[in-house]
This record gives sequence, structure tokens and C-alpha cells, in this order.
Amino acid sequence: MKTMSVRWSAVAGAVVAVMLAGSAGAQCLSGAGWKAAAAKPAAWAGTNRAAMNHEARLLLAGYPAAGQAVNPLAPIIGMWHVKLVAQTISYFNGGQQLPFPVGAEFDAGYQQWHNDGTEMLNSGGRPPQISSFCMGVWEQTGPRTFKLNHFAISWTPGMERVGPTSIVEVVTVSPNGESFTGQFTITDYLETDGSSSSSILKQDVVTGPITGTRIDVNSPAEPIF
Repeated sequence: MKTMSVRWSAVAGAVVAVMLAGSAGAQCLSGAGWKAAAAKPAAWAGTNRAAMNHEARLLLAGYPAAGQAVNPLAPIIGMWHVKLVAQTISYFNGGQQLPFPVGAEFDAGYQQWHNDGTEMLNSGGRPPQISSFCMGVWEQTGPRTFKLNHFAISWTPGMERVGPTSIVEVVTVSPNGESFTGQFTITDYLETDGSSSSSILKQDVVTGPITGTRIDVNSPAEPIF
């Protein structure tokens, strides 16, 4: 009887251990457990970009579709100094001559890509009185590649609305996470509002390369400006 009692005690102990392990596993797979686990890499991403960009890491099996949550560890997230160079310029529907030639750096500014999939640009090529800030949304399309869909509205000095302008960028972040390169397409439109309808005409399209240099809390002003 003593031997049987010892055996039943061992079996009972094993069952309890299995039940506790199952409970812990269920907690890890629950909504609360997932959120708690997800909070750690999000906090770590902001303090250790070098580790975040290290190649020895788990890879995504796919990338979020438009409108879905973005990767909170995406290397594009942060602040950048960007430069745009006009490689081609095309005019349509009587579009007016742009004030810069092919081959010129026609805009440079400060750009932020946020971890909620939104983006903001402070354009150095546009006076603030006609609006120098514009916004966009982005998604990840490859391991280090990102697509941006961005829109801008501006005004004439007489406060007449001009635009809209569409800016599409496809950029790839360098392995060390400190720069990106890519291509942009800027399309200017002329929108006319009537009493019962409105129309929009393409005015010009500018394409070319865009480059970005990361700005962090230790970035000096000299190389940026």
C-alpha cells in the first residue's frame, strides 16, 4: 500500500505540473500575453537601433497589406534629412514651367516616418506661407524596402489654393540603418471646383532619386545642413 501511495503521489505531481505548464502557455497565447510580449521589442527598438538592424534576426514571412498594422521594428522609422534631385520633368495640359532645371536638387527637408504607418515632411523648397508641411502613409514591401504615398496642398501668395500634389517614393534603407536611397515621382495637379462638380488635370510630373540621412539625438548640425 505504501508503494502504491508513492506511485499515485508521483502521478498526481506530474499531472499538476502539466496543468500549470498548460496554463502558462495559454497565458502567453492570450491577447494579454501577446500585448505584454509585443511591448518589449517596441521599447527596445527605440534604444538599440544597431541591434534592431542586425542581420541575425527572425524574418517576416510576409509584409502587411495596405491598411494593416505596420512592423514596429521597421528600420525606416525615425527622422531623416532628405534630398530630391529632378531627373526628368514632363508637362501636361498647359502646365507652367517649373522654377528648376533637370538635374537640379530642387528640394531638401526633414522627414519623419512614424511607427503607426504615417509620415510627415517639412519641405525646405516651399515657403511656409504657402504651406511647407505635408503628410503621407507608408507600408513595408520588402526586408528593407518601403513605399510612401504622400499628398500636399499649397496656396498662392493671394491665398488661392493650388494642387493637390502627389508624391510617391520607394526607398531602401541601408544595412546599418543610417541612410536610405530610392526613387520618387511627384505629380502636380490643377483642381477646379464648380457649383455642381469639380475637375482635376495633371500639370507636370517630376521623377528622380531621393536620398535620406538619419538624424538621431547625437547628430551634429554641420553634416546635416
